[in-house]
Amino acid sequence: MDQTPGNLLERAQGISPALSDFLDQAGFPRVWPGIKNTAPDAARSLAQFHRWFDGFKTIKLLHYLRDNGYPEVEMFEAIRRMLEWNGRTLLDIEWEDARDDMQAQKTLLAFLRQTEAGVEEITE
Repeated sequence: MDQTPGNLLERAQGISPALSDFLDQAGFPRVWPGIKNTAPDAARSLAQFHRWFDGFKTIKLLHYLRDNGYPEVEMFEAIRRMLEWNGRTLLDIEWEDARDDMQAQKTLLAFLRQTEAGVEEITE
């Protein structure tokens, strides 16, 4: 993890200009050298980063993104879009009805869990 704050902000910019702006405003360029210099390896640098970028900063980031180009989206629509962006679809879900369909929610949850674990298909 020999990245400079500038390199990391540039990578964040490639993901989203709003993400880069938030990290800059949150003081990341000032904090990163201390994190990097006090941690003996990449795993500990990452752990220290996560202590700095805690739950409160995560909520602040979500609000910042919402207010700067990423409006709120209903949860099931957001999941559908996320899967679509990643080239995955779940054909047996009626997305319009997912909010009120407990079986659809269970199927979706099983799919997401298996996708997280690296399994490509539902095995129900």
